[in-house]
Amino acid sequence: MKPNFNDMMSFAEVVETGSFTAAAERLGRGKSSLSQSITRLEGDLGVRLIQRTTRRLSLTEAGQRFYRHCENIREIHALALEDAHTEATALSGRLCLTAPHALAEAFVRPAVTAFLREHPAVEIVFHSDDGQLNLVDHAIDLAVRVDMPQDQSLKVSKLGEFRDLLCAHKDLVTEHGGLPNDLAALKDWPHIANQWQGQQIAYQRQGETAVRLRPHLRCNAFHDVLGFVRDGLGVALLPDIAIREDLRSGEILSLFPKDEIAPVAIYAAHAFDSFPPKRVGAFITCLRQLLAQKVQ
Repeated sequence: MKPNFNDMMSFAEVVETGSFTAAAERLGRGKSSLSQSITRLEGDLGVRLIQRTTRRLSLTEAGQRFYRHCENIREIHALALEDAHTEATALSGRLCLTAPHALAEAFVRPAVTAFLREHPAVEIVFHSDDGQLNLVDHAIDLAVRVDMPQDQSLKVSKLGEFRDLLCAHKDLVTEHGGLPNDLAALKDWPHIANQWQGQQIAYQRQGETAVRLRPHLRCNAFHDVLGFVRDGLGVALLPDIAIREDLRSGEILSLFPKDEIAPVAIYAAHAFDSFPPKRVGAFITCLRQLLAQKVQ
């Protein structure tokens, strides 16, 4: 049988204290119980470790060698516990993140900046990607996702909400005679879309038939869509949290400003079973706080 770890540590205590009585007192055990541990250990190993006499104890040659191994194992055990405790309590180590471009621009990147200033011992790897990267395959610790992730194995927590707005540059609105009255009026306007929206995009308002349009410009990244909207090249669906300054300045206009648009939920997701590293939970808190500031 494989020797029991506790029996090995009990043997080390006997060697270091020089007697069963002293070792039993240090361990808070009975002397007979400790003696049984050593006997069991010797039986599991199939070798005598301690020569017992009425006056003193002495180690056999095998016992001397085995004690040195016990010392090494105890040191490794202590280091492992210390490392695990540090992992659970200190904010350090690697944190790999992913978020879609629009949310990265709006609040995830500012959250990274704030987090690193407060916790400089953390090393962050940041993937801005509109694709749904597999967390395990890409060694990602935390993903920011729009809407509830479909992968049921992920642990998710809601960060907050945003609203999508149909937007255009003020000059483009002026060119087309002002804000449109309905979606149908947008058929004559140029449109910009992100790749994830597909080759044909659909706009929907409450009480109106959905309008399907083919964009004349498609991009694979949000910041390009926003840049082209700022250039006056077309209408695009943009998240309100990413264009607040543009809306305040009046450079970009919401085409239907009085619409009650249904909110879109934002989630943080990770694949840790029960005990995610403390840095993961701390960064989720940071994300939630930054998002709350953005939507005020």
